[in-house]
Amino acid sequence: MDPSFQTYRLTDDHDTVRAAVREIAEKAIEPYAKDVDEQPRYPQEAQDALVSSGFHAVHIPEEYEGAGSTRSHCHPDRGSQPGCASSS
Repeated sequence: MDPSFQTYRLTDDHDTVRAAVREIAEKAIEPYAKDVDEQPRYPQEAQDALVSSGFHAVHIPEEYEGAGSTRSHCHPDRGSQPGCASSS
């Protein structure tokens, strides 16, 4: 992509969120990824890590017990994809 074309560039806040989720994925999700992929089980470790960090249900409004984040923060799972495809 042409670096001078900034229309679709993520903001610094987006980059910060992605980096935080990537770190969570590497530390708390990736170690269990192989087992989750090989066994027919729910990736509870991923859910626990995302819930405890505040990145769970970011697209759900607060009145329904979600994080109620804006659309700009609705894709933290993209940061966790390299750690475990089945829980992203």
